[in-house]
Amino acid sequence: MITPPLPTISAPRRSRLRLWLTLIGVFAFIVLGTMLTLLYRIGKRFDKEYAPVAATLPAELASAKKEGLPTTLAEMRPNPPVSTTENAAPLYRKMTALYKKESGGDTEKAFFEAHPEVLKETPRSTKDDQAIREFLQTRAAFLQITEQAAQKPRCDFARDWSGGLDVAFPEYPVMRASARLLMLRAALLSDENQPGLALQDVARAANIARHTGSDPTVINALVKIAIQTIAHRRFIEILQRHGADPAVLPAAREAAKALSDPIDVRRAFSGEMVLAGETFKEIRNSPDFTERMRRQGLRIPTSNPQVQQQIADAWQSRSVAYWRKFHSRLSASGGDMLAFEKALKSIQDEEDTNRFAPGYEMNAILTYVFLEMPSKLMQAQASNHLRQEMLGLLEYKQKTGAFPEALNDLPKTTVRTDPFTNQPLKYKKMDNGFVLYSVGNNRKDDGGSKKSIKQGNSNRPEDIVVSYP
Repeated sequence: MITPPLPTISAPRRSRLRLWLTLIGVFAFIVLGTMLTLLYRIGKRFDKEYAPVAATLPAELASAKKEGLPTTLAEMRPNPPVSTTENAAPLYRKMTALYKKESGGDTEKAFFEAHPEVLKETPRSTKDDQAIREFLQTRAAFLQITEQAAQKPRCDFARDWSGGLDVAFPEYPVMRASARLLMLRAALLSDENQPGLALQDVARAANIARHTGSDPTVINALVKIAIQTIAHRRFIEILQRHGADPAVLPAAREAAKALSDPIDVRRAFSGEMVLAGETFKEIRNSPDFTERMRRQGLRIPTSNPQVQQQIADAWQSRSVAYWRKFHSRLSASGGDMLAFEKALKSIQDEEDTNRFAPGYEMNAILTYVFLEMPSKLMQAQASNHLRQEMLGLLEYKQKTGAFPEALNDLPKTTVRTDPFTNQPLKYKKMDNGFVLYSVGNNRKDDGGSKKSIKQGNSNRPEDIVVSYP
């Protein structure tokens, strides 16, 4: 086989090729030099902008500690410690394992889809009650552990808080499901004319709600409110059916007392600063720092460990400053949720004004979720006040034979207002009963309307209403 000769390149072509290669090399050198210079300047800019903010972190932490805010993981634990005999947490973990093993979530979803009528307010049919009875028999083992857990006075999951904002709470969906099952059983007991036993289940659900509030984070408070709301609805239904029975009201008072366990707002928020601090600690040592920040919508083109440290310190300093202002204004509100809501909005407005300033980037991501919290707390307070006033009205009727013309006629030592307005709750005496309500989150008197309206990602009633019968 004859190998063809290689093509020859003429001298002019060789000259042009050398020129192009030289130009490409020069261009690549310029681009590389420009990128290196840009990265250097970016690093210097971050160093110049973030270093002064980062330097304030020790002073911010010292001030927070002086003001009584937790700054370490050890302060996340209950004080005094929870003894083994008092602790409900092992039982909730046992419930969680059983719930997963029995596919509890799928089982309940299938039941409620097949029997949507059981979720309705009374009256339920005999067929409905039989469906509830049969379903509860399949959940007997789970309910037995639920009862044991609800009897425990305290709860401590001894969580590993070093995970920061990534800490998981796998027990909470199960605890909420257990409250729903208890309220399903309470509905059946009420239908069977056993309101005393039904109210005992309401008290059990209230204790589960109290246990969820044991950890010092916002998610705990939200789950507590959710479970209290589930129990509140069944409590009202039981009183609507059995409130005329004098023997029911003492048991209802006990259940209402359990349901009235307040949300410890300061404790609910106290752990958020510590968890954020643990997250910033992880960011400082993260090898994929820039990629993680990109996923959060933050483009920080540097992999310099020193600059990375300064950015994390600056973020934590701004975070601590936020929580110091938050707790200061929470204390100044004196438990007035309207004042707290206004104060929280003013803090967020300050954060928005500074959102492009060095160190505020993480606050912009992490703090907006807290703006909804005051309205959730007001809803819980309103439900509590409505329960207490409803009991007072029923007791008044038993003593006098008629409902009062106005709430002021009730004998009481505590003034219960509508937390959404700080004005008296709305009351209408009807021919055979009454309508009692809070104006709700829209802050507007809709005449006691229970119609739901779209607010944010959820549907909320126009007014928060209890009625009798």
